[in-house]
Amino acid sequence: MSLFVMQAVSAWKLLSIWVKDRELLSLGTCFFVLSPAFLDRMTYHFALGAHWILLFGLFLYFQNQYSFTKWLTLGVIATLVQPYLAMMTAGIFVVATLKSNQKFRLIFAYFVACLFAAWQSGYFVFGISDAGSAGFGTYSANVFTLVDPGFPDFNRLPWSSFIPNVGELSGQYEGFAFVGVGVLVVAFVALFWNAFTEEGTIGKWVLVPALLTIANSLISHDAFSAQMFLLEILVGTVFIVAYRNRKDFSKSLISLVVFLLATAIFSVSNIVFIGDRLLTTYDLPAFALQVVSVARSSGRFMWFTMYLVIACAFYLVCKLIGKKIAILVLLSALFFQFNDSMNAYGFSKELFSRNGPEVSLISPLWNEFGSTFNEVDFVPTAHKPRLFDANPDFTNTEGWLWRDISVLGQKYRWNVNSFYFGRSPEAALHDENLNILERVKFGNYDRHVLYVFIDNEQWELAKQTAKPEDLVGVLDGVPVIAPGLGNCSECTFEGFENRK
Repeated sequence: MSLFVMQAVSAWKLLSIWVKDRELLSLGTCFFVLSPAFLDRMTYHFALGAHWILLFGLFLYFQNQYSFTKWLTLGVIATLVQPYLAMMTAGIFVVATLKSNQKFRLIFAYFVACLFAAWQSGYFVFGISDAGSAGFGTYSANVFTLVDPGFPDFNRLPWSSFIPNVGELSGQYEGFAFVGVGVLVVAFVALFWNAFTEEGTIGKWVLVPALLTIANSLISHDAFSAQMFLLEILVGTVFIVAYRNRKDFSKSLISLVVFLLATAIFSVSNIVFIGDRLLTTYDLPAFALQVVSVARSSGRFMWFTMYLVIACAFYLVCKLIGKKIAILVLLSALFFQFNDSMNAYGFSKELFSRNGPEVSLISPLWNEFGSTFNEVDFVPTAHKPRLFDANPDFTNTEGWLWRDISVLGQKYRWNVNSFYFGRSPEAALHDENLNILERVKFGNYDRHVLYVFIDNEQWELAKQTAKPEDLVGVLDGVPVIAPGLGNCSECTFEGFENRK
């Protein structure tokens, strides 16, 4: 709920810079709260749903009075919430601060504070050598992302049944930035209204490419041409807004345009897809690839552009059309968007209403483990540990073992040595595994730790080296060694198969 409230508040503040009417502001804010890219993040990667941070960053940028205190506060909050949001916020902060006479001092202070916040929140607990990861070029944005209503990954449903979906590169769900069919309606009305009411010809010329594209789409029934037409509508809307305000252009706005172009280019990465068609690809030097791999899900950087496009469509319809007609257009567009996205809303609602994953660790012996041990160590420690069919004893292979053990860890207040890490901490895992391997070799286990095995060779070795007083076996399909519980007379061994 807090994310929705903050999304609405920050959108209201941003739009109020250009539009003062409260009725229009209320309707405009709804487009941001119903943004498909925002709502889609309510189903996974919840921290990335804090889009209000980006909106508030845009508000601070366009605000007449520069406030370093507000920027610093926003930067620290973004750092504590999610690294990608911190990087995006830092980028627009730097652009906003370039106009200051004390820019170097302010930028230095900002990054020192954010680095301190990052250190305090555990960013560097595994060092910085594993900050990068493979995937840059895969988790990117499609050129059509602003007008493409969906992606097939994770059984998602498209955010529009009216706009045809075009295939995209697998992994480009990270760059999902569909503005919504309502925003497209608003942009379409505003652009055509401008073309037929302005005295000059620039607005009419802006429509020419779009009209040629839609004509081709109607003739060929081609979804690719339909999305190209919609993208041209959005580009034309932004162009008209910039053209109408060309006298107000300053170095600050030019810097913002450069920043947005840079983030858009970065978001589509070095493997550029337009729909399901490869447009171009280019190699990056090894050093540059290592640097950008820190933000391997580059598609997320399209969100700045997405929100400014939504703001431009709202701004143009409010400035061109009288209030009553503008309210009618906005209400109609909102209704259309809400109705057109019902399938996707239903999918999101279902995820929130579900009971959770199926529980596979049901033996009462886990309760005994919970009262006996303080920690669970996977052997070997790993990123996203789970079981595979590598050993006849490894039968719990359907679920995600790291998740199931961690759910029990919450219940019993266990420390767990492995989890789903944002980046695989290879150096830390290597050092920990050296210590664990020594324990397995000699059967010298810590009596406060429950050991869960996911490696075939180490499990076979452990069965040979375990001490007589240790409990060795398979519990609910999971191979375990419970030091000191081999002769437990009070334990309930339902679901347990002895392997000593």
